[in-house]
Amino acid sequence: MTMQLNSFFEEVVVGLVVGRSLQNDTTSDNTTSSASKVNNNNDDDDDEYTQAQQIALTWSLRIAAMISFLSAIYIFRMAWKRRDHVFHRLMLGK
Repeated sequence: MTMQLNSFFEEVVVGLVVGRSLQNDTTSDNTTSSASKVNNNNDDDDDEYTQAQQIALTWSLRIAAMISFLSAIYIFRMAWKRRDHVFHRLMLGK
């Protein structure tokens, strides 16, 4: 189980940090410049993410959304408690 998680995280890190353009650079001819390699790779399959990258992107979006939602609830709750003050009425739109 630990070995599977390690290989999963290694694949996610390689896919997200290193990027697909660098992976394409290693597979193509080294005699041309890297800018021309990136511009010449217009295949449809270059736009796809691996399953590990899709999972990482999905969970990072979900985590960011939950943090934003919980922060909004906290701000609303604090503004509701102090709704008699001017700033908090502005926050609530009263």
